[in-house]
Amino acid sequence: MASSGVTPDPLLPDASSAFATTHWSVILAAREPDASEQRLLGAFYERQRALFAGKPAEAAKLLGIGDRKPDAALPPAEVAAAAVLAQAILNVDATIWER
Repeated sequence: MASSGVTPDPLLPDASSAFATTHWSVILAAREPDASEQRLLGAFYERQRALFAGKPAEAAKLLGIGDRKPDAALPPAEVAAAAVLAQAILNVDATIWER
C-alpha cells in the first residue's frame, strides 16, 4: 500500500481484507497473522462483509448490542463484519496463550 500520509480506516468499504485482518490481528493479538491465518481470516471477513451487506437488518441487530453505538458515518456492514472478525481473532487459541 503506497503511503499517502493518511492511515486508511479498516472499516471503510475500500479497505482491503488483508489490511483489515492485519490491522485487527495486531490490535487484538499483538502480532500480524501468518500467511495461512491471513488467507483464512481474509476469506472469513469477506464472507461476513457479503452476508451483512445482503442482510442490513442483521448488521443493525448485531450493532445494537453493547453500551456504545458505532459511528453512524461508517457502513454498518463493514462494522458488523469487523466485529465478527474481532470475535474470531479473540477466540483463536494463539491469541490467548503463548506456548
